[in-house]
Amino acid sequence: MAKRHEVTPLEKEIILKVYHYFTREKKEGRSNGVETRMRVMEATGFSKNTVASVWKAYNENNEVVFVAVGICAAAPG
Repeated sequence: MAKRHEVTPLEKEIILKVYHYFTREKKEGRSNGVETRMRVMEATGFSKNTVASVWKAYNENNEVVFVAVGICAAAPG
């Protein structure tokens, strides 16, 4: 049986950024009636449950930071 993928802090940040983007789109009337979580799921490839659990964690403490600020891996070159 395959081991479940544990969502990394960076992946959680991406989910939140995409969620915020689609929330703004919805407020501006550009969601075409599609639920925000479904749009995030389609854009990121994560399940609806994963998106919901990351969003729930953020809502419980919206000061949560999943990724350390200023840390970036340099591209090989």
